[in-house]
This record gives sequence, structure tokens and C-alpha cells, in this order.
Amino acid sequence: MTGAVLTGGLATVAVSLGVINWWAIGASVVVGCALSWPTADMISREIKKRDPG
Repeated sequence: MTGAVLTGGLATVAVSLGVINWWAIGASVVVGCALSWPTADMISREIKKRDPG
């Protein structure tokens, strides 16, 4: 889910800025996929830290 949010957000920003080509969309996909694992790991650690059980 984190990957979809990051990739979709980056693609939306690219299109909103008027950069509508395959390179911008491809770069959004690559950056979104590269950042999804560390971001999901960080969120998971934060949830585990706050879990009382």
C-alpha cells in the first residue's frame, strides 16, 4: 500500500506540473518503488513501538 501511495503521489505531482511524458511517469515509478520499502519499514517500526501489547 505504501508503494502505491508514493508512486501515485509522485505521478500526480508530475502530471500536475505539466510534465506529461513517459520519462516523468517512469521516474515516478522507479522512485516510488525505491522509497516504498524503507518507508513501510519505518511505519512498521513506529507502529510496533507504540503497541502496548
